[in-house]
Amino acid sequence: MTATSQTIVARLRFAHRDVGPFPGWTNGGIIAGALAGLLDEATDAAIEVRIDRPVPTASDLEVVGDRNGVRLLAPGSDAGPLASARPVDTVPRAHGPIGAAVAATARQVVDPAAHPAPGCFVCGPMHDRGLNLQPGAIDGHDRLATLWRPPDGFADRDGCLPAPIVWAALDCPAWYGATRGRPALLGTIVGRQYHPLRAGNPVVVSGWGIRHDGRKTWAGAAIHTADGHLVAAAESLWIHPKEHLQ
Repeated sequence: MTATSQTIVARLRFAHRDVGPFPGWTNGGIIAGALAGLLDEATDAAIEVRIDRPVPTASDLEVVGDRNGVRLLAPGSDAGPLASARPVDTVPRAHGPIGAAVAATARQVVDPAAHPAPGCFVCGPMHDRGLNLQPGAIDGHDRLATLWRPPDGFADRDGCLPAPIVWAALDCPAWYGATRGRPALLGTIVGRQYHPLRAGNPVVVSGWGIRHDGRKTWAGAAIHTADGHLVAAAESLWIHPKEHLQ
């Protein structure tokens, strides 16, 4: 396969369950993990995923690839890729672990009644089949965190959570940590998974802000085992809608 040739490497269809902040559109972390999962067996590098346009749920999509990465397309459309993924040299930075007992004391920072994305698969309080990942404030830390038990219902036959769930768990917690609930959409995420995420074993998921510039906020997130081993980390760029600049 040459540098310019492309071939269909996968066909994807995101479930209605995988919704993000808007009904009918897929959660950004789920998208990122689905594309990263197609690359992570071929590289030890971190993977950068860019979300270019909203990705619909319950629609047949194609992933095409070449030596540089993969692109998610809507068949029959000439509007360009919905999202793309490629290996990068960047290594997502992760803070040291927050202890499980400390994370369990986290205080709510986003009122469920005022949540900007109540139906989101990852963090939405109204999603009855979601991950329910809502990190909170902890005394002595500028990061938000939560003690989370990955659900058995998403595990593979080996008891591990697939890449879309791992990346989803790095998605909204970063947004929480950087914005404390201020509306924003995922633009780009660079992530790396170091160890399997096993269902049923408590982990600490944390998120934090890196910097902010106008409508852009950069954020970080990490997943640590209860005894402090790094499972996965990511850095992400979030875009705030113009109406939420204040």
